[in-house]
Amino acid sequence: MYKIINITDRAGNVKETFIKELRQMHPDMKGLLLYPLSTAQRLCFVWADKSEKMLRTSPIESYKEDVYTVTVITENSIYTLERVK
Repeated sequence: MYKIINITDRAGNVKETFIKELRQMHPDMKGLLLYPLSTAQRLCFVWADKSEKMLRTSPIESYKEDVYTVTVITENSIYTLERVK
């Protein structure tokens, strides 16, 4: 499971309004990846709540994983996810 901890535009500016809207609908910001990360695919993040909704991004250009976080760079945004239990 993952938690979205930050979303920025490609220039690194935090998308505050978008994050606020997501938090209103999905307060814990947790979910699962529908597919393994892959370039040219889209990040499909299924919310781990009762909403039965999914966040689907523009195509992934690159991604970087480490022990605790995943950074996904799409055509339009940069998503930082934290691995959670």
